[in-house]
Formats: sequence, C-alpha cells, structure tokens
Amino acid sequence: MCRKYKKRCLRSLVLSTLLFLGLPSCAPVLFVGGAVVGAGTYSYLIGEVETSERATVEEAYNAALVALKKLRLEVLDSEYDALSGKIEAERIDEGTIIINFKRKNINLTQISVRVGLLGEKEDGQTVLNAILAEIDNR
Repeated sequence: MCRKYKKRCLRSLVLSTLLFLGLPSCAPVLFVGGAVVGAGTYSYLIGEVETSERATVEEAYNAALVALKKLRLEVLDSEYDALSGKIEAERIDEGTIIINFKRKNINLTQISVRVGLLGEKEDGQTVLNAILAEIDNR
C-alpha cells in the first residue's frame, strides 16, 4: 500500500508542476485536441492516449483485463460501475499503466491509457490497440 501511495503522490506532484508551468502556453492546443476526439479517432493529450469506442463501460473494462493479461501486465487495482471505471497495472520495470473508462452514452465509452509517469505515447498506443482488438473480438 505504501509503495502505491508514494507513486501516486510523486505522479501528482510532477503532473501538477508540469501543468502549472506549461498550461498557459498549451491551452489552445488542448482545446483543439479535445474537440477532435470521437468514435474511431485517437488523441494524445497530457500524456494519455485516448479514443471513444462503441462499447459499454463493462465491455471495455472486461476487454482491457483480457488485453492486459495477454500483454503479461500485472493488474494492481481495478474497479468499474455503469458510468466509469479504472484499471491500474504495472510493467516489469515497475512503470505504472492507468486505464480510465468514461461512459459517453449507453454504447459509447471513452478509453484513456497512460503509461509511465509522464505518459509514453507508443506504449500507451500498444495497450490501447490491444484493448480495441479485444472489444472487436466480442
């Protein structure tokens, strides 16, 4: 428990500092990038790879668990309800993977993936692609 808390505290501190220092210059980019997100498109904002997919939160959540198992990533914590969900996993190098699910409507769920403290885009895309492949297999 202590290890998990320290990681979250460090992550929050680093992200807060980065946002404080860089947010004024990035605000227009964040707004434009946020407007592009839709079903079938990908977006990379503030270290997260995200997309919206035609699936319920439960379907997306279960697909993510299967995908993480196939990628041999250890799930540390996971939970979901009808409106949202979250999975926290760990890589062998102790880097964290955070997957968030947010219901947009009854059959549309926003899925976002952050790999590592600052967000590793390529690895996040790999995890997201594995989740989408599992959703397509259902």
